[in-house]
Order: sequence, then structure tokens, then C-alpha cells
Amino acid sequence: MNSADVYKPVLEATERFAYIAIPASGEVHQVSLADFSKVIKHKVSARPVRLALFGFESSEEH
Repeated sequence: MNSADVYKPVLEATERFAYIAIPASGEVHQVSLADFSKVIKHKVSARPVRLALFGFESSEEH
């Protein structure tokens, strides 16, 4: 990888949330689909470029 490599945000969604990987900030943003103003930012790595979702959401804490 060199400095010319460019990564775009990646989106995955479940019934209740959209998850957006933001490579430039090293974060995944969890957006509530019921209220788009509710966003939780998770610091994950230097450059998240993929998302994989599995399982199911069983409570509000997810």
C-alpha cells in the first residue's frame, strides 16, 4: 500500500442499524435507522476497508 491508495467508505445494514466503515478515520459508524441523528463511532483499526456482519441483534445494546 502506498499513499496514492484511496479507500472509500463501505456500508452494510441490518434491520435496525447501518454500519459505515470510514477508512480515513479508522472508525465504523453505527447509525440508527429509526433515528438518523443517533450515531455511535467505534474506533477499530488504522484503515477499515471491509465489513462483515453475522448473527442477529437481540437487544438495544447491539
